Amino acid sequence: MSATAPPTSSETTARPASSGQAAGALRVLSVIPPMTQLNTPYPSTAYLTGFLRSRGIDAVQEDLALKLVLRLLSPAGLDDIRTRAEALPRKQRTPLVQGFLDHFTRYRYTIGPAIAFLQGRDPTIAHRIASRTFLPEGPRFDAVDAYVDPDDPEGGDPLAWAFGAMGLADRARHLATLYLNELADILRDAVDARFEFVRYAETLAMSQPTFDPLAAALAAPPTLVDDYLRELTLEAVARHTPRSCWCPPPSPARCTAPSASRRRSRPRTRISSPCSAAASSIPS
Repeated sequence: MSATAPPTSSETTARPASSGQAAGALRVLSVIPPMTQLNTPYPSTAYLTGFLRSRGIDAVQEDLALKLVLRLLSPAGLDDIRTRAEALPRKQRTPLVQGFLDHFTRYRYTIGPAIAFLQGRDPTIAHRIASRTFLPEGPRFDAVDAYVDPDDPEGGDPLAWAFGAMGLADRARHLATLYLNELADILRDAVDARFEFVRYAETLAMSQPTFDPLAAALAAPPTLVDDYLRELTLEAVARHTPRSCWCPPPSPARCTAPSASRRRSRPRTRISSPCSAAASSIPS
């Protein structure tokens, strides 16, 4: 763990010290950067936070990847995506982006229910999603209709072979996932060419002989994704007032936005990767 700078007065008074914890003592914030395991809790920060607490260190965690996606995939987030898409010259808009603009009202209306269903908060919407009349469908859905039942003169149900008559919820999850993947394609075409749900900006960490591409990405004008992540980082830092921020990414590319946010907003907070130095810096 890197050495941390002495806290300012605002850092030490922003949050009262916990019971048994002296004011000004080390406070660590572990964050999960985009994009990591959106459908399953990623264990790294949970293990780190639990271990630090067992050693008497004030430690908290934040999943910025999940919060970023939920902010982007919301009615307000789609409004911002539409603003960026409309700012593109018409010749630069892909057919997918133009279709998003043409059917924006429907996308905005369905994003909330789709997310609520996938999070398990509203299973009743499964019937409407599975009907294929609720969600807007673009190129991602073309493969669904590719299967034709040879025993049915009308082609049959293209998803019956996978889900049968009883797999309504699984069928709806599959269709809702295609819908979100299509929104990710729209984000990539209109907002941020590096956007992915799983390996965001992975090319920045693939066999790079120097750090120049990573430095260029940090110096580039921020995208909507960068702006959202900066806001979320500022909110997390203001909520927890850490002296050290740990970013345990599976890929170095996923450090770009947290690093940029730290540099622009709270330069005295150190960002560390705990994987290499944690054992030597935590008291036994």
